[in-house]
Amino acid sequence: MAAEAGAIAVLYAHRQPPRLKGYIDGSLVFGVPLVGFTLQSALVHDTQWGLAYSALFLSAFYVLLARALWKRQVEGMRMLTEAFLALGVVFGSLAVPLALDGRWTATTWALEGAALVWVGIHQQRRLARWFGLLLQFGAGVAFLLSLDGGKATLAVWNGAYLGALMVCLAGLFSSWQLQRHTPALMKFEHDFTLPVLAWGLLWWFGSGLREIDLYLTTPAEPQAVLVFVSLSALLAGGLARKFDWPAIGWVTLGLLPVQILIALHSFAAAAHSHPGQHWGWLAWPVALAVQLRIMRTSAGQWTGSLPAIWHAGGLLLLVFLSTWELSWAVDRLADGAPAWPLLVWGLVPALCLLLMMKYGPRLPWPVKDFPDAYLGSGLLPLVAYVALWTLYASIQSGDPAPLPYLPIVNPLDLVQLLSLYTLIRWWMKPAEFRQSLDATLGPALPAAIALVAFAWLNALVARTVHFWADVPFTWAALHHSMVYQAAVSVLWSTTALAVMVHASRRTQRTVWFAGCGILVLVVTKLFLVDLSSSGTIARIVSFLAVGGLMLVIGYFSPLPPRPTAEPEQ
Repeated sequence: MAAEAGAIAVLYAHRQPPRLKGYIDGSLVFGVPLVGFTLQSALVHDTQWGLAYSALFLSAFYVLLARALWKRQVEGMRMLTEAFLALGVVFGSLAVPLALDGRWTATTWALEGAALVWVGIHQQRRLARWFGLLLQFGAGVAFLLSLDGGKATLAVWNGAYLGALMVCLAGLFSSWQLQRHTPALMKFEHDFTLPVLAWGLLWWFGSGLREIDLYLTTPAEPQAVLVFVSLSALLAGGLARKFDWPAIGWVTLGLLPVQILIALHSFAAAAHSHPGQHWGWLAWPVALAVQLRIMRTSAGQWTGSLPAIWHAGGLLLLVFLSTWELSWAVDRLADGAPAWPLLVWGLVPALCLLLMMKYGPRLPWPVKDFPDAYLGSGLLPLVAYVALWTLYASIQSGDPAPLPYLPIVNPLDLVQLLSLYTLIRWWMKPAEFRQSLDATLGPALPAAIALVAFAWLNALVARTVHFWADVPFTWAALHHSMVYQAAVSVLWSTTALAVMVHASRRTQRTVWFAGCGILVLVVTKLFLVDLSSSGTIARIVSFLAVGGLMLVIGYFSPLPPRPTAEPEQ
């Protein structure tokens, strides 16, 4: 019946061009096959897959007929050819749900939608393009509705993942075709490229993360996600270069944020005591190698500050992972003593800063090509961390067990001294690397370093009193200890003396007033705190020492004169 209907339609079209609108030609072309298929369903309803085979036969017949008419290029037959092609597509689409379940039906429809997009672009048929995109969206919805939440025997090699992969590839192929043939599209269709690309990527990452969640244990999931995202970014960068597809190349920008999030998540999770755990020893080298490769190949594609941000962020991530791993190893060797792992969290970043300042200018790519990221403002977060760590370590007792405590030459104080030295070296670095720094922070940086050093001196006094005078290392105990209060008074007075003498010799009035402010704090503390323990030896020593230092200050550090204005020429 299909052959007869097709022959009648072709013969009728030879007599007059088809309009496909009247009762005669429209009924011949569309009505006869639909009625015939309905009658066919009554004949084969008891046969397994009978309707599927019938629909598939009709699809093949009309597609071959359309191909034959297209090759002959008979005048006036183009509309009839397209009608036959449309019938072939309809019956082919109908054969899929009749033979397969909902999951594979949706997959086939997605691939069919991608094919329609391709045909619509190359034959300048906008309705075909729109229907193809709509068909892919409907296929995705149908696929999601067909999922039952269970898992197959094998990971990846199963119907759910492979079906989702087909939906993903259909979306990516459609986006690539839309991007390649932008001049052939209508103006408003130019905005379809990115949403269709996002649709395909959503299926790619969603299906991959679903497989990881179903088939891997919870502790190993972050490492699997790390490898999956890293390899996906590497693949996206390769596709962008090979197929001249810049839109998918932007996927690589998500690698560094994902790495940082996974590192922080693993650090906060109780199941991860170090980054090399649960296959992390393999996942992190792979991820960092991919990141290095992307930075190398994308140097000419990224614009603005993106390359510098990526290089600086990669360096900070590497320092964090190295510090975390080494801290865990030291903790194991120290048998749980809290001071020793704390040292590593200050020692490794400080050494990294020192090494970059000393050897960085002589290093090849990437340091040579991105000096600001590795030697300039890109190290500001690391500098800030070193300063904050020094402040945090100042409120720790720093018990060096099994070693005895000695002021200054104990491990914690030595690392804090190294951190302060690193900060000072950073502040005194060459002028070419300080331009952006000076413009950002100005005089605030030396003042911040001075405050950190002052905090360390107070911590040094507190630790000495704690270990040598048996005063508990708590705020309340130290506050009520006159030994500590007297030592702090002497320390503050000595600091004021050093600051004011230095300011007087350098004629720096602002610095001199800062030292004067410390001296005012000392006097206020003497009357409000030290006088509460009248009659004690510590109080007497405190007043005598502070008074003597104030006399020395008054003699050696007068107020610097105001700077005189230069006479006008």
